[in-house]
Amino acid sequence: MYTSRAPSPSTILIPLVLFTSFYTLYTLLAPSFPKEKQRAYILSTISSATMTSLSIPYLYTYTTMGFEGAFERCQQSWMGGLGRMGVLFFGTYLFSDLLIGYVKYPSQVGLLTGWIHHTVYIGLMVHLLNSRLSPVFLIGCIMELPTFDLAISNLFPSCRHDLRFLSSFFIFRIAFHAILLVDCLRPSSRAVMGGSWVPGVSLAMAGLLHVLWFKGGLVGYIKRHSKAKLSSAAASDQACASDEQDSGVDYEARQDSSAEEPVLHQLAEFDPTLIDTIPSSLSSPIPASPRTNATTPETTPLMTPRTPSSGSQTPFNFPALPHLPTVSIPSITLPISISSLSLPLPLPLPLPLPSGLNMNMNSEGFKEAVKSRWEEQRGRFMIRRKKSRVSGEDEQQEQDYEQDWAGVAVDNLEEANIVARKGQTVIIREVELD
Repeated sequence: MYTSRAPSPSTILIPLVLFTSFYTLYTLLAPSFPKEKQRAYILSTISSATMTSLSIPYLYTYTTMGFEGAFERCQQSWMGGLGRMGVLFFGTYLFSDLLIGYVKYPSQVGLLTGWIHHTVYIGLMVHLLNSRLSPVFLIGCIMELPTFDLAISNLFPSCRHDLRFLSSFFIFRIAFHAILLVDCLRPSSRAVMGGSWVPGVSLAMAGLLHVLWFKGGLVGYIKRHSKAKLSSAAASDQACASDEQDSGVDYEARQDSSAEEPVLHQLAEFDPTLIDTIPSSLSSPIPASPRTNATTPETTPLMTPRTPSSGSQTPFNFPALPHLPTVSIPSITLPISISSLSLPLPLPLPLPLPSGLNMNMNSEGFKEAVKSRWEEQRGRFMIRRKKSRVSGEDEQQEQDYEQDWAGVAVDNLEEANIVARKGQTVIIREVELD
């Protein structure tokens, strides 16, 4: 039979002790959390962890003995007193959350989830203390487990896992809630509770609120997951485009480096594999992509034309070159045959002359002879060249003229040598006669 209970002195003293404990714990823990939203979950974390732990023996009895057996069993011995203590604890938490929240974190106390929700549940706790229905409430307190997950995730964002929270919320606040609601509405269960509709109506109203909360959480999770997929796809496309761009830049840089190095370009025409055998740090002045963790122009020791100037230049540290293949250099045909040139022999060293002898003897006459001979032959050559252009002689004949001119230059050098030798001989003889 359903019977009400008169309040005892402990019903007033215990809430005062609990409120003081809640306020003290909040004061000690609040400085560790800079955000107001985090501080709003301090009391919620303590309450949800405590109520989830208290519900474990009641949930075990319910799953093993059924609703009727658990209801009678939980009224006896220590489980009856623990049930009343749990009701007092939760009611004091609701009051403390409203009062401390109004002063410390007013923006986090909403109208529906704060003032209305807490006020209705405080009235329900008062009704449970004056009845034998506290075991039903303690069985349902296992639904505080998702609340504990939510509170911890707000205090420590690194612990947040949306899928875990939604899964636990659906298991306990949707599925288990529906099972307990059906049990409370059965006629046999209502007979054990003295025909009370309070547990059934309370669970039905709370169930509607849980469905709305779950719907909002699920929609938010789907939106965030879809947005994350789009962001990931966009990042992947951007990375692919960047890779393609880098490949194009590397190819153009390689082509530019060949053009900027004329020697390498000329050698590559005869042996295309030559460029591939040279290290990229030498053959390409453009550094590798930053994503490859390669050195940049500012950090590389190799000073290339594209390396920006800095305060202090490091010395060249050339890497060891690999074995280069043998390059076949073609023969080059010169317009003047080297073999046809007869280079003059070096002048013999003159004998040491006495000090005071003027070494500039006959120097003016020697210079004038060479100069006049040179101008004469040069004039003849220019006249013949103009005649050949007028008469339309071919290029081969003009090359022959150039060879003749080179021969004239050689003849002039030989004559100059002969004159020089004669001059030295005369000087030596004059010295001997003296």
